[in-house]
Amino acid sequence: MVQGWQVGYIYSYNNLIWGNDIVGEDNNQQIRVEIDEQRLIYTSDYNNIQNFENSDSYQYAGDNTISFEPSMVDTLEGDYSLDNKSLLIGAGTKSLEGFSAPTKDILGNNRPNPSNSNPDIGAYENSLAVSPYPKPVQKLVATGGNNSVTLSWSANSSSDNVVKYNIYQHTAPFSPSSSYLIGNTSNTTFTISGLDNGTRYYFRVAAVNASNLEGTASNTINLTPAFSGPIWWVALNGNDNNEGSESNSLGSIAKAVEKAASGDTIIVKPGTYDMQGSGVALNKNIIITSQYPTTWDSVILNNGPHFWISGDPNSMNRENTQLIGMTLQNGNLNKNGAGDPAGGSVSVYNGGNSHF
Repeated sequence: MVQGWQVGYIYSYNNLIWGNDIVGEDNNQQIRVEIDEQRLIYTSDYNNIQNFENSDSYQYAGDNTISFEPSMVDTLEGDYSLDNKSLLIGAGTKSLEGFSAPTKDILGNNRPNPSNSNPDIGAYENSLAVSPYPKPVQKLVATGGNNSVTLSWSANSSSDNVVKYNIYQHTAPFSPSSSYLIGNTSNTTFTISGLDNGTRYYFRVAAVNASNLEGTASNTINLTPAFSGPIWWVALNGNDNNEGSESNSLGSIAKAVEKAASGDTIIVKPGTYDMQGSGVALNKNIIITSQYPTTWDSVILNNGPHFWISGDPNSMNRENTQLIGMTLQNGNLNKNGAGDPAGGSVSVYNGGNSHF
């Protein structure tokens, strides 16, 4: 917390600000600034601040502020000195606006080390001028599919001389190790198949350079793969909480239409289905078909209204819905809000370019 209303100056540089909590707040902001800017001048730069981009005090962060995992030797054993792969090595400055940085670290070691380099950020000075390890992978994104997840990320800069990226996976938050390494690639995308739908997976990616040095892994990203069609199944013994695959079918056509994307197909297993409510809205380019379309009475949709279409009469987009191999029976005549009669089985409002 930086707070003040008296006339003066505050300079903050070469600091590591990480893993803190503001009491009473539900976010992970590391620093808060409350000052009278007309009286107190606060200058902050060359600091490593966790999540500073999302901080309320982002405006005070100088151009050389960074936000990298510190990468310390062994925090569990109380060793908070910088590991050789830390990007905080050489990321500090010898002075800020005329004020010189300390020439010793917390252990009394010379700073900077080597003397012709820039000091490190944090309390401990590493013996390296810069880290020989590649930078952490940035902007890791996960896209879910059916029993699969595709990862993508930004390529490291050419100066990192990256030859491959290692991919790590687990079913809980983790630190990368050989136990969680599932593959590598020289590209910036990687697809993992054979995953279980409904299970949450955690992923990290680390760059490896030509010297076979692996940098600090990316931030963790997690995703739960889910069934995504393009064929959706409906069965009498299905359930709308199911994923919609053949072995885990949905229980209603309405839920299948809701989940389906344009171009998908809905297959309805044999049986008599009692339709509910005001019918199923059809506003997508989809096919709804009986599992056995040549046997027209294997799927019966009972008690209407069954379907309704409401297109945009001013739209040039054409929506085509195909119903194949089903019997629609016992449709009920409804009325819309204006009191006009509506179809007992299929109703079309403002059809536009909708085709049925």
